[in-house]
Amino acid sequence: MAWITMRFSLQLQDLKLLGSLWQLLATETDDLLVTGSSKEDIRVFKGRIMEEFEMSDLGELSYFLGIEFVSTSKGIFMHQKKYAEDILKRFNMMECNSVITPTETGIKLQIDGDEKEVDPTLYKQIFMEKPKTPHFLAAKRILRYVKGTLDLGILYPYSQKNIEGEVFGYSDSDWCGDKDDRKSTTGYVFKFGTSPISWCSKKQSVVALSTCEAEYIVAAMAACQAPMARSFNGRTKLEKLQSYKVVDG
Repeated sequence: MAWITMRFSLQLQDLKLLGSLWQLLATETDDLLVTGSSKEDIRVFKGRIMEEFEMSDLGELSYFLGIEFVSTSKGIFMHQKKYAEDILKRFNMMECNSVITPTETGIKLQIDGDEKEVDPTLYKQIFMEKPKTPHFLAAKRILRYVKGTLDLGILYPYSQKNIEGEVFGYSDSDWCGDKDDRKSTTGYVFKFGTSPISWCSKKQSVVALSTCEAEYIVAAMAACQAPMARSFNGRTKLEKLQSYKVVDG
């Protein structure tokens, strides 16, 4: 599945607790989302806020910040098919042959390699500057991977049987993955039951001198994310969420 990372700051503005009921409000610029454990409370809240501000009720959530939401008989399905198709159309890749992996195994890209330079105009719209032929081919492969995952997404089921209420976090690192600045890459994902709820893949800010140090950095970053799930559990009264575990790959 290709899940395209988007840079935005989604603010959790308010979490209102009324006994066993809860209501969550999230905002991004002039867009607002509200959810909770009571449909009646949500209806009342929307009515009151529309009395104070000029806004439109767009109904049940279906599209937000490039992410599409579909209600199915099994749960809420999140995907980015339209967003991905727009990217493929922009770079004339809609008819390309798809691949099953985003990169070739063991690929190492460098800024100052001996390979032939390519026109940077198109490439800069996707990634970095000063591209060489391997960079351009790597970028095209990612788009080919996106083409093959257009119909995939994440399902958040309404109920999950045989789930003990644990959040599992998995982390790993690619030591010295960038051959130019020698920095490593951090990666982690947290899952509640069978569904991922938080994930990250980014270059580390410091140079790790060993694989052990790189693994320590990614484990520390993942450990910082874990209490957030427990904090949300306590505030929303999700009693089934009892503990969390972080596993380093």
